[in-house]
Amino acid sequence: MNGYTGGSGGAAQGYADGVSLKTARNRRKALAVSRGFVLFLAIMSCLTVLMCVQYLRLKETITAQTRVNNSLMSELNTLKSENDALLENVTNSIEWDHVKDVAINEMHMKYATEDEVVWYNTESSGYVRQYLDVP
Repeated sequence: MNGYTGGSGGAAQGYADGVSLKTARNRRKALAVSRGFVLFLAIMSCLTVLMCVQYLRLKETITAQTRVNNSLMSELNTLKSENDALLENVTNSIEWDHVKDVAINEMHMKYATEDEVVWYNTESSGYVRQYLDVP
């Protein structure tokens, strides 16, 4: 006998699922992974892990900076509150009537008249710098 049992190919060749030899070879090739592809996947996996580690480090750095920023903002608000309280204290401790009395009676100061007041317009900021004497 020459080994031919008749029929149409695949099933006659002894494959249990009834596929041809060519189909079986294609399946084996499709399931086989080359060394190059495995190396590529390993390198990409390592790079992915390194990028995740770097991301976590950056996230921790940002979190730490946010904590420091919040701490500094809290300290700034405390200092502003203390400064406002001290300013209120100083302002309340001044006897404005006494200052006015000394200015008018002892230093012979008087209120400016309308023709003595000079108005300046400024476009860039909320104040004017005086570099020369006012005429």
